[in-house]
Amino acid sequence: MAPTHRFGFLDGIEPFELPFAEPRVGLVCGRVHDHSEGLLRGELPGVARMGDVRRREYSSGRRVARHALEVLDIRGVAVTARGRLPVWPVGIVGSITHSRVLALAMVGRRMDIAGIGVDLELERRVTGQLARRVLLPRERERVVEKDWATMLFAAKEAVYKAVNPLVGEYLAFADVEISARTDGTYGAAMTRLGESKAVVEGGRGWFQRVDGHWLCVFLVPNH
Repeated sequence: MAPTHRFGFLDGIEPFELPFAEPRVGLVCGRVHDHSEGLLRGELPGVARMGDVRRREYSSGRRVARHALEVLDIRGVAVTARGRLPVWPVGIVGSITHSRVLALAMVGRRMDIAGIGVDLELERRVTGQLARRVLLPRERERVVEKDWATMLFAAKEAVYKAVNPLVGEYLAFADVEISARTDGTYGAAMTRLGESKAVVEGGRGWFQRVDGHWLCVFLVPNH
């Protein structure tokens, strides 16, 4: 049987598995450097006005995104942008994330999945005052393992990235409540009525540690 997922690990990153079998996705992870010389024409608008940090993060994100498309046998296609949102080729859904250290992209075919959201956060990023700002009181009470506050923040970001391209509704941190489980899965619920409610609550999430980061994935099924 062919492998469920297709991976690419660049720059000496230790390979890891994904904790779910379906739907099939492509994932590529690399390190953040200035890869702007490798950008395609459609990815260049605005790059000249970026500061050094933003240029490294953006170019690294586009690099892993195009590699992720290649593992789905889609080559030489620019991943353009609409505002800060990536624009994928027809029939493809995906998500890009980066820290100051790693960049990661995950893509899938629209026939298999409606929405993908991924987020990487450095471990121990969310503590104290930031945790009180981005997490609901109920979420803070459910922090049962070390550094789960950072994981919960990453989970919210993954939910937003999966849902916003489908619905277009702005979601604040307080609008989504994450319920994480010790088996590495999580669900999300809306705390208010909104267009995104059915999409958010119909999705599925997974989390794991990767190279000093929390990686959170949120997938929205086609039905």
